[in-house]
Amino acid sequence: MFAERPCMRRFVSCTDLNKPELYDTESLDFELNNVELSFTHTSPIGIGQLFITSKRVIWIGSDSAYDFDVPYIVLHAITKDVESYSKPCIYCQLDCDEPEEEGDAMDEMFLAPEIEDDLLKVFNALSRAALNNPDPPEEGEQEGDDELIFNTDEVELGARQARTLNHLESVFMLPSEEGDNHNVDNSSSNANIDQNHMHHHDEEQS
Repeated sequence: MFAERPCMRRFVSCTDLNKPELYDTESLDFELNNVELSFTHTSPIGIGQLFITSKRVIWIGSDSAYDFDVPYIVLHAITKDVESYSKPCIYCQLDCDEPEEEGDAMDEMFLAPEIEDDLLKVFNALSRAALNNPDPPEEGEQEGDDELIFNTDEVELGARQARTLNHLESVFMLPSEEGDNHNVDNSSSNANIDQNHMHHHDEEQS
C-alpha cells in the first residue's frame, strides 16, 4: 500500500534474490548496481543497488536501504560540479518537511553511479517515473481553483526550495528546445558541469 502523502521509508522488503518486493500495481522499470548514495556533500551512506519502479525509487545497500515514493523527489538533475559532490552524480531535491533537528533534515540526495556514462540512464528513468507520478493534490484542492490557500509550513518549504533553485540555476540548465540533450558544456570556469539535464517534477502539471 502507498501512503496518502509521498514519503521516504528506511527499510525495503526484499525477495530471496535481494530485489525489492513489488506491489500488485507496480512494475520494475530500471535497475543499476554499484550506485553510491549520500544525503550530504561529504559522507556517503554506501554503495548499493538502485531500482526505479513505476511507483518508487529504491536503494539497497549492504546494511541499509531506502524507499522513496516518486513524488517525494521534487527535482532531479545531473551535476559534475565538484563543489556540489565529489563525483559526477544525480542530484535530487526531496520533499522533506518533517520537523528534525536543525542541520539534520534530509532534504537532498546524491546518486553517483560507478560508471559516469550511466548518469543519463538514471536521469531518464527518473524522468519517466516523474511523468507517470504527478504530485497528488492537496487536501481540499480542486483543479482550476483560483483561491489562494496556504499554510506557514508550505510557505517555509517553498522558500527553502526557491533558495535551492536559485543556487542550482548557476549549476544546471534546462534541456534546450531543440532537444539537444547530450551536449556537455565544459566552459564553466570552476567545474566540469553538465548543464543540459535538470527536471523539476512540478513541470508535468502545467
